Amino acid sequence: MKLSSLAVLIVTAAYASGYPLSQWRKRDVDPAIVPDFGFESGVNPTGTGDCDGAPGTNVKIPCFCPPPRDVMLKALNENIAAGHCVNNTVVSFDFPTDNSIQSEISRINGVLVTLQNLRGPGVGCPAASTTLNARRTGNCDGAIPGGPKIPCQCPPPRDEFISQLQDNAVAGKAVHNPDVKVDFPLDDSVASKKARIIASLITIQNLRGPGVGCPAVSTTLSQQLEALG
Repeated sequence: MKLSSLAVLIVTAAYASGYPLSQWRKRDVDPAIVPDFGFESGVNPTGTGDCDGAPGTNVKIPCFCPPPRDVMLKALNENIAAGHCVNNTVVSFDFPTDNSIQSEISRINGVLVTLQNLRGPGVGCPAASTTLNARRTGNCDGAIPGGPKIPCQCPPPRDEFISQLQDNAVAGKAVHNPDVKVDFPLDDSVASKKARIIASLITIQNLRGPGVGCPAVSTTLSQQLEALG
């Protein structure tokens, strides 16, 4: 069969299925990997259309910012499909889906670009209507008030942490740092409670490789361990 004939059949099949061709070519991004705004609209309205921005920004923002998440996701998927910002075409667009730090930063940038150009070139919502800038720089508060700053992607989502902890418990070692043993006893003794906390700390600190994960200060686990005596 000629390639031209095959292409016609593919297009015909896409239309016959009732599925839009643009969507048939490329599926929407998984919302689970799209960074949240970290802030809601309408905080402390002044009555003139101004509301408080995200904590730490110290600026006023339009009270309708940030927009509903579904509105942002729709615009984000359009930008991803186009490979550039649809409402500001000179801005290229990249939205990688892997778990590397650089890709996480790229996804934050993608959401910011989408947000700031939601209705036209530079017409949208400011970065101050989110906590995304702070997360992009890695400058977020840890679990200890006034303590060390931590990467803003820490601690990880609980389901990711639990999955890795289960893998480590089954293996009896940190899968991503096999020189480190992991013990996860199930009884209620103090020793076992301590062992479970230590296993959790090992898991979070070696989440993506040897020593590549999140610091203990992104959790209260060290304090919990100390409280057990």
